[in-house]
Amino acid sequence: MIEIKNLTKRYTKSMLPALDDVSFKVRNRKIYGLLGPKGAGVSTVMDIIAGVTSPTQGTVLINGYDMTKQPKEAKQQIGYLPSPPALFPDASPREYLSFVAEAKGVKGDLRDAQVKEAIALTGLISVQDRLIHGLSKYYQKRIGLAATLLGTPDVILLDEPFTGSDARTVNEMRELIRRLGQTKTVIISGHVFAELSDLCDQLVILSEGRVVFEGAPQDSSISELALGEVFAKISQQATEIPSADYEDDFSEADDEKSEEPSPEEAAETENESKEAE
Repeated sequence: MIEIKNLTKRYTKSMLPALDDVSFKVRNRKIYGLLGPKGAGVSTVMDIIAGVTSPTQGTVLINGYDMTKQPKEAKQQIGYLPSPPALFPDASPREYLSFVAEAKGVKGDLRDAQVKEAIALTGLISVQDRLIHGLSKYYQKRIGLAATLLGTPDVILLDEPFTGSDARTVNEMRELIRRLGQTKTVIISGHVFAELSDLCDQLVILSEGRVVFEGAPQDSSISELALGEVFAKISQQATEIPSADYEDDFSEADDEKSEEPSPEEAAETENESKEAE
C-alpha cells in the first residue's frame, strides 16, 4: 500500500505551493489514475512518490517504508517510468536493461532471467540487439516500461505514458498496464480523462495543488460543478497547441522516426506478446 499524507511542496516562500496538503491512499493490486490539468501538481506528486524530489512537508509511505527516512528500502518497492523515458541511445535494449538491473542490485543469472522476461512481456524480442537510437518511439516507450519491471517491484509508476502516442500505441500500452495491474500496484499520471477513466480502478484528481476528487471513475459526484471546472481546463488544454515542454519530447531525430512500427515490426511484436502470455 502507498500512503500519501499531507504533502506540501513550495519551491520558494513567496510562491503559492505547488502542492497544498495532498493526502490519499493507494491499495495493492489496483490501477490508480492521477489526473489534472497542466500545472495542477500531478508530476510533482509522481516525483515525490518516486523519491526524485522531496516534499516541503508531509510523508510518503511505500509498503510501510518512509521515502524520506528510509529511501533505499522505499525505492526498492518502486519501478518508475518518467516522461520521456531516460534511455541510453547508443546501447541495445538488452544492454540497457542489463545495466538497469545491475543498478538495482540484480546480478548474474537472476539479472539475465529478469531481463529476458521483461523483454518478452513488453514485445522487444525482435529488436533487443538493435541500437535504441534507431528504434521508433513506439519501441522506446516499451523499453522504458520493461526497465520498470526489473528488480520485481510491487509498485509501478508511469508518468504520462500515453503522451505523444498514436491510438495503436495507446491501446497496446493500456493492455500491458492491465496485465501488470493483475499482480502489481500501478499509478498512472495524465491530463486526459478519457485515457484513464476506463483503465483505472480509482482516480485522484488534482486542481491547483489540491485533491478535488478521489474515488471510482463511475462515481456520480465526478460530474459536480467543481469538477466540471477542472475538466473544462483539461479539455481546453487537450485542444491547444502543444506547449514547449511537450514539444521537447520530439527531437529532430524523433521526427525522422515514426511512432508507428513497420508492418513487420508490428507482426513480430504481436507474436511475442502472445508467446509471453
